Amino acid sequence: CAYLNADLKEELYIRAPPHMNAKNKVLRLNKSLYGLKQSGANWYELIRSFLIKKCDLIEDRMWKCVFRDKEPLKLIICLYVDDIL
Repeated sequence: CAYLNADLKEELYIRAPPHMNAKNKVLRLNKSLYGLKQSGANWYELIRSFLIKKCDLIEDRMWKCVFRDKEPLKLIICLYVDDIL
């Protein structure tokens, strides 16, 4: 569900799915959706901002998926797709 929490950075519209009984309706997306090419990047920016600003972590210079606390080192967080290790 991680991707579904990320805001979209642009206006994006989709056709209503058949099960909604809304034939010929177009819906505006408010959040990222699985299957969109930008969903992974949107979620990464959301979680990166949270870890740096709210948790006061540092992003590793070489591995952009690794975050750690400041000295003394007690915490390391690794991101993999939409999982946190």
